[in-house]
Amino acid sequence: MLCPLPTRHFTGRKEEIQILENHFRSSREPCTMAVLYGIGGSGKTQIALEFIQRSFQLNIFSAVFFVDASNQSTLENGLDSIAIGTSNTRPFDLHESGGNWLLVLDNADDPTLDLRPYLLWNHGNVLITTRNREVCTHAPDCSIRIDCLDLKDAIELLLKGVSFENDRETQETVFMIIRELGALPLAVTQARAFLARGMCTLKEYMSLYMQNHRQLLQEKTIQTTDAYQNAVFTTWTISFNKLSSTAAFLLRLLSYMHHDGIPSRLFEDAWKSLGSLNDGEVPSTLVTFLLGFTAEDLTWNAPHFHQLIRELLSFSLIELDERNDMISLHPLIQKRVLDISHVYSPDLFVSTQALLCLATTIGEITSDYSIRRSLLPHIRRSMSAGPQVHNALLSSISLLYRDFGLDEERLAIHEKLTSEMREALGDEHPN
Repeated sequence: MLCPLPTRHFTGRKEEIQILENHFRSSREPCTMAVLYGIGGSGKTQIALEFIQRSFQLNIFSAVFFVDASNQSTLENGLDSIAIGTSNTRPFDLHESGGNWLLVLDNADDPTLDLRPYLLWNHGNVLITTRNREVCTHAPDCSIRIDCLDLKDAIELLLKGVSFENDRETQETVFMIIRELGALPLAVTQARAFLARGMCTLKEYMSLYMQNHRQLLQEKTIQTTDAYQNAVFTTWTISFNKLSSTAAFLLRLLSYMHHDGIPSRLFEDAWKSLGSLNDGEVPSTLVTFLLGFTAEDLTWNAPHFHQLIRELLSFSLIELDERNDMISLHPLIQKRVLDISHVYSPDLFVSTQALLCLATTIGEITSDYSIRRSLLPHIRRSMSAGPQVHNALLSSISLLYRDFGLDEERLAIHEKLTSEMREALGDEHPN
């Protein structure tokens, strides 16, 4: 897919970006590699995206490719998409094509994923973002630790688009907020988004934060998290409590999919396929949610759906890659959504599976190969996220796996379906 754009609120990180620029320009290695590593929420991906945008202006690279490397499935899916091309990109052979290309492997956090087979290039450049420090062994000459923002940059980020009185009391409140958030970019960004909506003053936000933070620390699921995660979860809770019920349901559905590369059109595809499943196979909450996007002329109400997306964007709870029309949410935010989803809506797991099943059904008749393939990481995530798998989803993805030549995975699904049918109907049943 096309490389996403950085957030328009990007702040600071000039030194880190300059190091990357100097390294990729001066290296004499056949394939130049660099690693950005650090804690979740420190802004590694945004630094990579900002560096890429500046590299375009300086003509450092002949082409740039951005791949989600959070697990083997998404990594291989991304590399395949480069090789075969998508609806908005041409096929590109990284091995055979010349030029000074850049391959970004984003979120390579899984310690069980061996990256070495994916780094055997005799030319080009690779930039990896990760929380796993061991990945630095692949780039001993340029591994940059990404820490929290310095005080000046953290304050600048917090106050972007925020109305405030520039007096001593306000300055002290700003310092207190930054200190409580640990200057973690993700937490500061969420706080900024809430304040920019004019829903409270800086002092009132500080009171809200302390109130929610105390409550958060009492929750059993949060007892083992560190201070940075607590900061993210607290700012998230303040924003989540202000969402409309429909936007909150959408965010929960997104959290049960893979956190990156969620095609926004899958909701429209699912809406179009509502009649393809039998009564009772789609939870009523999902049916109600999807039917809410039916316009007066009985077509898909795109403006209403985009209004919900804008609501989530306005609180910085999701990111929207407008170039590829893909939604993503930070893994820390996803973790917090999943923590509370089990309390508020037990059928969300089945709803997400049914949503993907519906989208997969419409995918069988679409000519866009890349759209169908983009569903695979989310299907796999949904299948592994809970104890039960929607039978209709199993049947649909069995056909999808067949089309993509994933024979082993298709066989596993076939065996599961056969086992469940035998259990339900008995060994003597003719079917």
